[in-house]
Amino acid sequence: MKVIEAIHESPTPQFERAKGLLRELGVVIPGEEELYVIFKQSISELGPNRGYPSLIEPRTNEKMKPDSTALVVEYGGTNKHVTLFRATADNALEIVTGTDGWPIQRELPFLTKKFATAHEFYADIVNSLSPALSRIPREVTIDALSIIDSFEFDSIRTAHGIEGKPKEEMPKGFDVPGVSDTYVGKAIRELFQESGIPIPDNTPTIVMNDGVAVMLAQAHVRIAMILASGLGGGRAALHNGVLQIQNIEPGNVNGLPMSKLERTLNKISTTPGTFESETMVSGYNLERELVELVNMFRFVSPPILDVAVKRPLRTKDLSRILSLNTGDHDELRSVLIGLQSDSESMGVLNHVAYILCKRSALIAGNVFAGAVAATPGIFPDDGHPFVWPIEGPPFWKISGYHQTVKSVVEDRLNRPVDFTPASGRYGAAFGAIRMLNERHHYF
Repeated sequence: MKVIEAIHESPTPQFERAKGLLRELGVVIPGEEELYVIFKQSISELGPNRGYPSLIEPRTNEKMKPDSTALVVEYGGTNKHVTLFRATADNALEIVTGTDGWPIQRELPFLTKKFATAHEFYADIVNSLSPALSRIPREVTIDALSIIDSFEFDSIRTAHGIEGKPKEEMPKGFDVPGVSDTYVGKAIRELFQESGIPIPDNTPTIVMNDGVAVMLAQAHVRIAMILASGLGGGRAALHNGVLQIQNIEPGNVNGLPMSKLERTLNKISTTPGTFESETMVSGYNLERELVELVNMFRFVSPPILDVAVKRPLRTKDLSRILSLNTGDHDELRSVLIGLQSDSESMGVLNHVAYILCKRSALIAGNVFAGAVAATPGIFPDDGHPFVWPIEGPPFWKISGYHQTVKSVVEDRLNRPVDFTPASGRYGAAFGAIRMLNERHHYF
């Protein structure tokens, strides 16, 4: 995480005013006392009895039946996605090629987060993704359906496999009245059928949280996290004497020392008073905080930055601000209208992004460490680093972010960890195909 050195060597009044406003809002690098409170609170709120059983067992050395296919649908705080996977002879997964020679997959952003009914919400997902499935070759069947639902739900065994029954309150700005009266797999499967996609009623269906999906992406792991628009996770836990993956909510740790800006954003969210750690860490809220600060800098008198935000900012924009390469300046000016490339303006912007990202990484590290410390018996201490799959652009693409989290986690736990990039979609496909091959795991 770079900061322009010259602006710090000779700070200008503009830069000092920016730092003063950040201090006033509490947007600062947290001290050890605050971070320790977050660590201890995470232990308390992420204990073994605070998660939700997914009814899905961790991955070991199981073999997938070659040529089995799984349709993976994923949706969360920003995007909706579909991919058709096929198991290969060497126990890997490949994306099925469509009749036009292109991979069968599609991703689109949510254009709204407010829906009149649950049916409208699910129809928005299916109708957006169905065109990609019209390219499935005639000889290819959909053997199993796997759905990654990034929101909260209860897992239930059904005749089809594992269903998800959503909670009514949805984070990340979503408002879907009546969603708690639905079953995720049934709703999506029936809408695909209505759109002409050949998914029979008896198609094995598995619904899982995004953190559980990431944990299934690798064998012999005990915990996984996803840090994207939200903050989710999966962790091994004993359920009725059987080791299963537990849905955990690292984004819903509360009672934390939030900044004034974070508390304001949490208060106006769809879940005020909850999901405080997600407000302080997630990519979605990092982007919101940056936009709010840029707007504040514009409307104070005299302006600290006379810049207008053209569209919602993304992780790649934070990365460009932190990199400060000339080419990235040009890209930023198409998003931040009026941005000057002088060292003073860029120094202010860089400093804000640095503080936001460093703060997020330090807090994330303490929440992650708390999730392990809360269930020490699940993680054998054999002196070797334990593998920890992580998915999410903020974690891997923001300069210095994952290194900061790793340092914090290893310091808190006093043991080495090995963070590895992982794809929850691959994990979800594996889970569905394993269900085809080993039905006794679920029934």
